[in-house]
Amino acid sequence: MCKADKKRYIVILGTIVVLCIVIMMPHIYFSIMDYYAYEREHKMEKISFELSSDVKDITMVQRMHEVLNSYYSVQNVENTALLQADFFEIIGDEDNVSFEVSYDTKMLKFILKEAGFMKYIPLKNFKGFYSFIKSKNNKGIVQYQLKGNKERLELRWDSDKQKLLYLKYRGKNVKQADEREIYEWQKKYIEYMNLSLVEDWVYNNRRMISKKAHLSTGLRIDNQKNVLELSWDIID
Repeated sequence: MCKADKKRYIVILGTIVVLCIVIMMPHIYFSIMDYYAYEREHKMEKISFELSSDVKDITMVQRMHEVLNSYYSVQNVENTALLQADFFEIIGDEDNVSFEVSYDTKMLKFILKEAGFMKYIPLKNFKGFYSFIKSKNNKGIVQYQLKGNKERLELRWDSDKQKLLYLKYRGKNVKQADEREIYEWQKKYIEYMNLSLVEDWVYNNRRMISKKAHLSTGLRIDNQKNVLELSWDIID
């Protein structure tokens, strides 16, 4: 083999080796990364579901986590979880709740007025009786349900803390509200709930959010679907 052929052979062999290394590099890289990510022992990070010391002693923060069946609460309300359910769905243990009907709307007017909803919901459109479900020991959530000709209203009332926690109204008379009006209503609602002691409430997309309290509340007004809804959620 002449020098030229030998040199060409070495160049070809070197090229093949380089190509093999280039082709194998991704496999080698991901094998090493998989070893560090999955095969080595890793210390488990402790996950804490304890509320911040700034908010854990605020009564309504604790209460909201109870009624939302939150993992930040050591106990839950026995009666009704604040789920966004369809109208007239009875939620809860039938042995622990009672179902009643009434013609007197004074209590409902009081609830809606205190929470700032009277101008949004035309209660006069509901005629006849309405039903309500409550826990037998009167310490859980009372669920009111009304049905008009073209309107429906469901609300859930904390009979222990005397606060409105959930509301859903469907009717053709749902009032429009701009972003500023909803923001102002949300601020007043937080004060009404005795939650203004939580200092980190932030308004975002028609919701008030507190990372310290791990809570958010929102007011949804959908004029196309003729729905107004107040709800609460747990956030991480």
